[in-house]
Amino acid sequence: MLLHIGNDVSVPLDGLICILNGVGLTEDSARCIARVKERRRYRPCEGKPRSYVLVRERGRETVYASPIAAATLEKRLKNEISHAWLRECAVLTVLED
Repeated sequence: MLLHIGNDVSVPLDGLICILNGVGLTEDSARCIARVKERRRYRPCEGKPRSYVLVRERGRETVYASPIAAATLEKRLKNEISHAWLRECAVLTVLED
């Protein structure tokens, strides 16, 4: 399953660590993003970043800057998870016959 974060970019849900609101980042969150930038694992977006998506890929953390608000990404995440659950239930129902 994938989460669309804007600008034709999607990230795998199985590696999703967290979604950070770009406004009012805590000191620890800002340091984490700075550390990832130093390691060249930062993927900027077009326009102003409104949120940051932290993903574990191939054993390393990558931060994607997203032009989409964190609240909107959270809604998309919940929607994708509920669709996956429904698909799983549908398959289980068909297999029970």
